[in-house]
Amino acid sequence: SSELRQFTEQYNLDWIALLDRVFSAGALASEGKLAESTALARSVITAAGPNRTVVWLQPTYLQIGRNLRELGLLDDALDALQTALHLAIATQSYLSCSRIHMEIASVYWSMGDQEAALAEINPAAEYANRLGMRDHPRRVPAP
Repeated sequence: SSELRQFTEQYNLDWIALLDRVFSAGALASEGKLAESTALARSVITAAGPNRTVVWLQPTYLQIGRNLRELGLLDDALDALQTALHLAIATQSYLSCSRIHMEIASVYWSMGDQEAALAEINPAAEYANRLGMRDHPRRVPAP
């Protein structure tokens, strides 16, 4: 929104504008605009530059991974999701780990690798339980 833009410019809070783009990418994806969502999310990654420790990169890569899975680009989706997981672990920001593992499981399932998919369920449940999100893995849609 224009108010958010003015606020972030006034106080030099570029990260808020980038986080807004992450959520906007999610909204675009929910409307079926996967290409636009992916482009917007990739612009956030580009804007982050070498600063790979910011916590909003994890949901950005997660969104890209979801989009690419929906587009049938499974290897690319897996790369994006594994990057999201690596960043989450590197920054010790575990909030998205359950969701990331579940998306990785969905990609593996779509690839026909049920064994790898099932191997992602336990870590997803462990992160969800650790954060008190016990029912989260049950709410993930089937691939």
